[in-house]
Amino acid sequence: MMSKKTKAMEQQLTQLAQENDALRAQLAAAGVEIENVKSELAKTVGERDRFRNELNGAQLDLSNAKRRLDDFRLRQEAIVNALTEAHNTRERILKEANANADRIDAEAKQRRTDILNKAQAALESAKKEAAQLIADAKRDAAGIRDAAQKDAQQVTDTALDEATELIAGAKADAETMMDEAQAAVDEKQAQVDELNFSLSEKALKRAGMDYWSELDVTTYVDYEDFLSRNPGAKLFFATTKGQHIYSDAVYEQDCFIMFGKESAGIPEEILKEHPDECIRIPMIGETRSLNLSNSVAIVLYEALRQNNFDHMRLEGELHHLSWDD
Repeated sequence: MMSKKTKAMEQQLTQLAQENDALRAQLAAAGVEIENVKSELAKTVGERDRFRNELNGAQLDLSNAKRRLDDFRLRQEAIVNALTEAHNTRERILKEANANADRIDAEAKQRRTDILNKAQAALESAKKEAAQLIADAKRDAAGIRDAAQKDAQQVTDTALDEATELIAGAKADAETMMDEAQAAVDEKQAQVDELNFSLSEKALKRAGMDYWSELDVTTYVDYEDFLSRNPGAKLFFATTKGQHIYSDAVYEQDCFIMFGKESAGIPEEILKEHPDECIRIPMIGETRSLNLSNSVAIVLYEALRQNNFDHMRLEGELHHLSWDD
């Protein structure tokens, strides 16, 4: 922040600049006055010459011509006096302007020197503080590193013991989930590009989706491509903006349920055209929408329930025991 002295100096500089501009304006006005006087002088000379010609041609008007000539001479003297005063004013203005300029330049140089001195002092102080902070940080980091190494060793030993037990449990859970996934849903799915992920066999296996071959998947270029290839299709649009609860809708066997991407959902231009087919999963207050996969499962299984889970396995079996025992 600038000191009060610096602000006062800037105000003085601004005032001097304004005074300098005023002097320049006065000088310009004096120049205009000089030009007017010159013009008046030229007119006077012309009139004098004309009067002299009249004097030569008309002796009767000699007395009048002399009187007018005296008048012109008086005006000439007045003009000369005005020119002299204008010249003196111009010289005075120039002298004052030069003096003000020299004073402003000296004050600006002094101010620049003061600012540089303060900046240098601040820089030196900052360097000292930075050096101290670095030294303190190195000392603290060394202590933290030693403590962290001890804690890490202890945590590692504990984690290894726990990991051995978790791996065994996770393996059993994974096998169970794979069995359930393979028989999850035998329904036709439609996907609209772009997917932003790969459907290659390698990618699907990496994602634990080796039941993909059991599904009937169709990929479309865009929404218009879907409509052109499925004319008259019954469509429902799952969206948080819908005004109908998903469980109140009647899902026919050949209907389609459209879901949007998690970041933006289905474009509102599409929703606006189908208000009665927009369905919503009830949620508390203004909470965010559910995870996309969870939303698909909720709505899809309601549609399957309404169709009596047609072509789906309705009973399960214990893996290690029997229900009949």
